Amino acid sequence: YLKLWFLAFLIFFGITFVHQDAFANRLSFWQNAALNSPHLALAQRNLGAMYYLDKNYDLAEIYSEKALALNPKEEMAHNNLGLVAMARGQLGKAKEEYLKELSFNPYYDSAHYNLGLLYYQIGDFVNARKQWEETYRLNPNYGGIVEALLSL
Repeated sequence: YLKLWFLAFLIFFGITFVHQDAFANRLSFWQNAALNSPHLALAQRNLGAMYYLDKNYDLAEIYSEKALALNPKEEMAHNNLGLVAMARGQLGKAKEEYLKELSFNPYYDSAHYNLGLLYYQIGDFVNARKQWEETYRLNPNYGGIVEALLSL
């Protein structure tokens, strides 16, 4: 049995060694997932999100759109496109994306929060409050929501 266990150990060690680069960081993990699962909207969406976090808005947009091409109702993808548009100063497009997200994912607290940020940024404090109150209703522990509501 010892030889069998040692053989299993060597096999699993080899598999781990071969795949270690895919787990080096969040970006390489999702790059690998998107490459090996091009049909999976989740992998494309999350790769887009990683590019957004790295401020690579062009690739964030491309992969978020790939996710939506695979699944037009992929949760979080329109929200992510809204974030990209906000980062680029395209507030009208951002609003459209947040509203699209909420049209089929009405309980997504981040989309409500982000739409509230957009309203706040343009000075529409009434609608900002409505979105942030909905965020709080959905998730009272949402990071920064209490401070956001107190800022109004």
